[in-house]
Amino acid sequence: MSAPEIRPFAPADAAGAAALLSPLVAPDYPVTAAAVLHLVRAADPGDGAWWVAEAGGEIVGWAQNERQYSARGGGVQRVWAAVRPDHRRRGLGGRLFEAAEKLALSKHPCMLRSWAVADQPDGARFLRAHGYEHRRTDRLWALDPATVDLSDLPRREREAASAGYSLAPLRDGSVVVLAGDEPVALAWLYVDRKRGLAGNAMTGTLREHRHRGLARLAKLATMRWAVGHGIRRIATGNDSTNRDMLALNQHLGYLPLPDFEVFARAP
Repeated sequence: MSAPEIRPFAPADAAGAAALLSPLVAPDYPVTAAAVLHLVRAADPGDGAWWVAEAGGEIVGWAQNERQYSARGGGVQRVWAAVRPDHRRRGLGGRLFEAAEKLALSKHPCMLRSWAVADQPDGARFLRAHGYEHRRTDRLWALDPATVDLSDLPRREREAASAGYSLAPLRDGSVVVLAGDEPVALAWLYVDRKRGLAGNAMTGTLREHRHRGLARLAKLATMRWAVGHGIRRIATGNDSTNRDMLALNQHLGYLPLPDFEVFARAP
């Protein structure tokens, strides 16, 4: 059997890449061809690169390098590689990761970051062998939105309105809380309608508007939308030290998934 070919990602690879990544990231997370294309197309020119490994006409490996936009100063580069289980332990993961890391290092970052899923120990072992150290843990959760008690949502909307807040949709599924015309809180969903899955892209509130129940209000509103549109699972993740969001997720009935472990190393 010939070795898989590693080449740059092309738009025609999106469906195959999604089929590869969906079970490797987390089965409850919606990884679709559209999501893969958005990941690639949303990056600023020069800020990201993606590769696939192809064998027998199928996508069996993936690698990516991208700037971490949320990091202050823009000096953090993210690198990651994944290989289909039946093609592992043949050096393919190392070849893919090397391509992503080499490009990341050429940008002279202050730090490299990568990640692994806790119930897939090969990933953590691989990163440690390449000099990466565990830095933090993200908690992953999922729930069936039909199990959430939404009976209190109308009252919460009325109370928010009396305090000057209103809900506004951000395309289908996502919700923004406004104070007048200013967005002050949000709960975003990305959705795989075909499989009935959704993921919380982000939930949060501006500091000066916190402790007023606005994040909960927005999140409950997305769940109401999800129930009405046939979504059977919503997945989410948050830093294991974010006590407020951990408490909110537990109260809403999210059940834990395997943790998401973040690794880093100096260049």
